[in-house]
This record gives sequence, C-alpha cells and structure tokens, in this order.
Amino acid sequence: MTKFRFFIACLALLTLVATSAFAGVNWRRGHYLFKHNCRTCHIAGGSAKALSPVSNTRAQWDRFIETNKHQVKPEVWQKLSDKDIKGLKLLLEKYSAYSPQPATCG
Repeated sequence: MTKFRFFIACLALLTLVATSAFAGVNWRRGHYLFKHNCRTCHIAGGSAKALSPVSNTRAQWDRFIETNKHQVKPEVWQKLSDKDIKGLKLLLEKYSAYSPQPATCG
C-alpha cells in the first residue's frame, strides 16, 4: 500500500508541475498582444511593413523570435514578458503560413 501512495503522490506532483509550467500562456494572449502592439505599426499604411501571422512560416517566426527580437525597435520587444513572448509565439505558430489554419490577425 505504501508503494501505491508514493505513486499517487508522484503523479500528483508531476501533474502540478506540468500544468503550472503552461499556466496563463495561450495563443489568445498572443492574439491580444499582436493586435495591440504589433498591428499598431504593421498594418497597411502604417509606419512598418504590413504583417500578420500568415506573412511568415513557422520556421521564419521562430527565427525572428529567437534571434531578431525586433532589432529595428528593440524597446517594443523589451517591454514584453517571457509569458507574453510565449503567447505571441503560440499565435504565430498556430496561424502561420503552411499551418493547418493560416490566418491574418485583423
């Protein structure tokens, strides 16, 4: 019976760790950030090239997030938390070119 309790305790701990690692990070947060941060400049007629999630492939977005980090205006990137960046990455991956659901973010 002791082994069973130990197994249940380990399973509960594993579940807690797994769910807390992703708590509050989702693509909807990324959508909000894209609309209220990125789209203010990256829209037709805006101060920067028009962009939406479908503008790049998943690999291109990953490369941008990992290496570029908005080098043109780094202050835009620096104000985002790690949680915000993860949410933005989820959105861009979900709706990127060649994804099952490519889409704009209008």
